[in-house]
Amino acid sequence: MSVTQDTTPTFETTTTTITNDKDALLETIMRMYSEGHSYRKIAAEVGVSDKTVARWIKKVLAEIEKQD
Repeated sequence: MSVTQDTTPTFETTTTTITNDKDALLETIMRMYSEGHSYRKIAAEVGVSDKTVARWIKKVLAEIEKQD
């Protein structure tokens, strides 16, 4: 008799995956921004709108300024 494991995603695993995905996106966005790419080019690369890219960059830069 074989025992099957329940592989249904839980809230915790789903939240962790979403967080990790967003962290990866933010890392890519900030890397490309620091390399001088336009919001439009970054947006096309990561699959979000250029307004989202601008908002996320602004948020990250504000957090960095807050730390200084």
